[in-house]
Amino acid sequence: MIRWYSTLICMLIFLFLTGTAYSQEIPLAARLMLHGAYADNIFQIKDAQEDYVGITDLDLLYSLTPELSLGYSFSSSLFYENSSLTNYSNHLSFNYEKYINGDKGILNIDGEINNRQNTPEYDIYDRNLAGLMSDLSYSISDSMQGKFDYKLQYQDYMNLDKFSFLENYGSLQFSRFFESRTTLQLNANLGYRSYYNYSDEGNDKALQTTFILKIAQSIADLTGIQLKYIHHRIPIILDIEDNNEITEDKPVKDNIIFYRKNSPLRNRLNQRPIIRALIRLNQARLMLKGLFAEDMYETQGFYTVEDFLNNEYNYSSNGYNITLKHFASWGIKLEGSFSREIRKYQFNDQRDSNKVIMFNFEKEFIPNSFPAFTLNIQIYNRKNQSTLAIYDYSFSIFSLGTEFVF
Repeated sequence: MIRWYSTLICMLIFLFLTGTAYSQEIPLAARLMLHGAYADNIFQIKDAQEDYVGITDLDLLYSLTPELSLGYSFSSSLFYENSSLTNYSNHLSFNYEKYINGDKGILNIDGEINNRQNTPEYDIYDRNLAGLMSDLSYSISDSMQGKFDYKLQYQDYMNLDKFSFLENYGSLQFSRFFESRTTLQLNANLGYRSYYNYSDEGNDKALQTTFILKIAQSIADLTGIQLKYIHHRIPIILDIEDNNEITEDKPVKDNIIFYRKNSPLRNRLNQRPIIRALIRLNQARLMLKGLFAEDMYETQGFYTVEDFLNNEYNYSSNGYNITLKHFASWGIKLEGSFSREIRKYQFNDQRDSNKVIMFNFEKEFIPNSFPAFTLNIQIYNRKNQSTLAIYDYSFSIFSLGTEFVF
């Protein structure tokens, strides 16, 4: 049984540890994120139901050496009208960071274990996760950068073992910077999953490929625009069986479970108030030069967790995104984006076409005698048209939140 006091206890422990770290100069970095959201169609289907959601994220990062750190995270999502959707997770991780050839390259190795718990009504989504990730970024020249990522991950669904899987995922990326303050980026991804307990007959493996083209351009001193095109295919698809244990008395999709998309815990020790100000200033300088930081256009907001039948291994798609971002005065960041995607699901010939409009406001505060914090307001709207009438819907979220970094 998930209870509200689990979040309260974790928050009190979190505040005690961060206070001790500040008073005794312990190499401990921490982050607290609190968000409230109103969603007008929580299940994202034709018959809309509204709800209010409270999200809490607590992150701790302890530095063993300048290169090696350990992390712990606690996350919870509390639902007001549909309390059976409430869930929480605990996450342990480590990060090893090493500079290569001076500062031309950076190697990161991350490991994680994660447990997510739901209420008894949705316990089929309970799962354990273990993963090992590595990425290498390297400056090939002053105007070109390459990056390679690899991830090995195992997810164990304790109450629906047939969908447990082992995944190998790799990506290769090249970025080219031009004197016109333009950035061109090419990215190729390959993912392969094995569902060992899925079926005695038929295919129990899935393969997906994704190709991404990005073009970013500085159009003013502190304003940039990015165009992104995504081409996604599944050469090998899982044979979908009869899945009554998923659909009976439960939504087919697991996109009712929200979480805050966290930036990696790495480098949290450097994000004290004065360092955060320098990081933000450096981002603005990169925009002036057209040398966009890799996550410059990656919005921090509410995303949906994939489910058994609605994930990137079950559909092919083509889509594009346009994002406009501006660094204003007084620590304000403004962002707006429009996305369009067309999907074709392989297991039931379902075709979806969706449009997403998002506006984001962020204000950073760096007081002299208080931890730095950020105020965030986001408006999100998604319209989906589908060959299955139940998935013709409109879905909007209005969220208000804050983030404290200690």
